[in-house]
Amino acid sequence: MGEGEAEANQWKQGRWGCFDNCALCIVTACLPWVVIGKTAEKLDKSCCLYCLMVTVPYLDIYTTLQLRREVRERDGIEGGSNRDDHECLFTLCCYICSLSQVATQVSYQGSRLRTMISS
Repeated sequence: MGEGEAEANQWKQGRWGCFDNCALCIVTACLPWVVIGKTAEKLDKSCCLYCLMVTVPYLDIYTTLQLRREVRERDGIEGGSNRDDHECLFTLCCYICSLSQVATQVSYQGSRLRTMISS
C-alpha cells in the first residue's frame, strides 16, 4: 500500500484534534448548525434541512453520525459494527470534536480534489 493510500484511509484530523483549527472549533461550539449545514452541502445534501435537523435534541447526534458514516464510506476509512459503537460514544462524549472532524475531512477532500483537477 502506497503512502497516499494509507493517508486516504484515515481521518485527516485526529479524534481529539478539534483544537488544531481553533476557528472551526469555536464556530462548531457556538453555531453547530452552520458547520453541519455547510458540511452536508459539500456532500450534495440540503444545507437548510441539516441546519434544522441539528436543532432538534437527539436528531443532532443521529444526523452527525449519518454524515460520519457517509464520509467514512466515501473516503474508505475503516469502519464496521464495532467501530459504529465507538463513533456513537465519541459523538455523544464530544459532539464538537466529532462534527469538527467530519467538517475537516470533507473540506480537505474537496480542496485535494480541486488541486488534482487544476493540475
